Amino acid sequence: MTAPARKIWWPRALYETRPAACLSLGALLGAMALAIALYAGYWPDYAVGILTVGIVLAVYGGITRQLRGEHRRQHPPTDTSRR
Repeated sequence: MTAPARKIWWPRALYETRPAACLSLGALLGAMALAIALYAGYWPDYAVGILTVGIVLAVYGGITRQLRGEHRRQHPPTDTSRR
C-alpha cells in the first residue's frame, strides 16, 4: 500500500495572489504576442504559442477567482482569527 499523495502547501500570501498573478501574466503575454505579430506583419508560430499560453493562464486565473469568490460567499468564515 502506498501513502496518499499530499497536496502542495502554499503560503497564504501566495495562495491569495496566484489567481491575480495568472490573470496579469496572461494579459501581458497576450499583449506581447500581439506586439510581435504587429511588428512581424503576420502571426509567427512562437507568437501563437505565447498567445495560447497567455489565454490558458488568464482563463485559469479567472476561473480560480470566480470559484473562490463563490465558495467564500456560500461558506463565510466562522473563526475570524483565521482570516
